[in-house]
Amino acid sequence: MASKKYVKDYRLEDRVNSKGKVRREAHYCGAYFTYQNPEAAARLARRLPIPVIGATACTLGTLLPACGYMRAWYTTIPMVVLLPSLYMLWAGLCRMRAAEPPFTRERRDRIADRIAGGGAMLLILSIIAALCGGAYLIFGGPQGWDYGCFAMDLFRVLFAALIFPMRKDAAMVELTREEPREEAT
Repeated sequence: MASKKYVKDYRLEDRVNSKGKVRREAHYCGAYFTYQNPEAAARLARRLPIPVIGATACTLGTLLPACGYMRAWYTTIPMVVLLPSLYMLWAGLCRMRAAEPPFTRERRDRIADRIAGGGAMLLILSIIAALCGGAYLIFGGPQGWDYGCFAMDLFRVLFAALIFPMRKDAAMVELTREEPREEAT
C-alpha cells in the first residue's frame, strides 16, 4: 500500500503459518479493473513507445547542446518542468506492458492515470516551451544551434500531439462482481 488512499481496499487477516505463529496479512478486497477496450489497449502498448521515444529524444536533443537557446531562463524552465510528464508516460507505459488484467485500484491509477495525465501535461508544456523558444528566436538574437533546438521543440509538440489522442485507449472500467446467489430450499 503506497498511501492512505488505498487503505479501504485492504483488510487485515490473521493466519497461522507452518510454524504455528499467527501472522497478520493484508488481503486485497477492493474493486478490480480491466481495459475498457482490450484490443485498443494492446494496440496502445505497441504504438505508444514510438512517440514517447521521439518526445524524449527531442527533449534531450534540446537540453544537451550548449547554446544560447538553453541559457535563456524562459526557454530552460519549460523544458525542465516537462520532464516529469515524460517520466509519467514512461512509468505508465512500462507498467502497462508488464502487467496483465485484472488490475487493483492502485495499479489502475499507476497505468491509466499516468498515461492520460502525462500525455495531457506533455502536450501543454511542449506548446509552452515552443512558444518560449519562438520568443527567444524573435527577441534573443539566435545563433549556432538555436534553430536546431527550436526545431526539436516543434517536433516534440508533434510527438505530444500524437500521444494525446492515444491516452483514451488506456481507459479502464471496473469489473462487476457476481453476488452469491441464495439457494432456495
